[in-house]
Amino acid sequence: VQYYEKALTYSKKVNNTFNSSAMYNNLGIINMEQGKYKEAVMYYHKALDMRVIDKDTAGMAQCYNNLSRLYFYKNNFPLALDYADKALDLSRKSSSIRSESLALSAMISIYSKSKDYKKALESFKIYQSLSDSIHILNQTRSTEQLELQYEYEKQSREYEFEQQIKYAQKERQIIIYVIVIVLLLFLIFIFIMLYRQQRIRNRENLLMQKLLEPENKNLSVKRDSLEQEVETKTRE
Repeated sequence: VQYYEKALTYSKKVNNTFNSSAMYNNLGIINMEQGKYKEAVMYYHKALDMRVIDKDTAGMAQCYNNLSRLYFYKNNFPLALDYADKALDLSRKSSSIRSESLALSAMISIYSKSKDYKKALESFKIYQSLSDSIHILNQTRSTEQLELQYEYEKQSREYEFEQQIKYAQKERQIIIYVIVIVLLLFLIFIFIMLYRQQRIRNRENLLMQKLLEPENKNLSVKRDSLEQEVETKTRE
């Protein structure tokens, strides 16, 4: 009850009459099951008023069915029959087979209690005919449901297959990216190694030049000395 009342409060805040009427109707059902018929009648009529404003014929039929059941429990058969008759009329206008079935079921019980067996039998025949229609409708719905389920499963499999393909393509792209990155890193590594090797060679050459430089100077001095000596002897 607390949750329905909270839901009703929020529905009123946003001015949602559809939800508000549903909450009133549910509160009526709870109070009726608890034997609080006065409170239940109040809630049912509040729900009914909102559904009349919204022109919700199916919802109105539901309220009338609930009121019919309530007055049946109170042994007020004339009022219960009146509400059941209204529920039947509105349920047919709104093509609500469930409400129509409930209204006919209520009429059968009311006529039986009132010992009007002729009308009870008439209501039962209509109810039985409606039950056959409901059975056929349920079979049709079951077939439609199976078809929808098959279609849904088919689409799910197709979607899953597409996702697998996309995932495989993504994995392939990732592998290609990894290979390209590895190759680039390998080339960078080779370049660095070659660069370092070249620098080492340059340093070695420079070092050799520095080591050979004194020797070259000595050779140059010796050569100059020998040339002078030769020149002196030649003059002599």
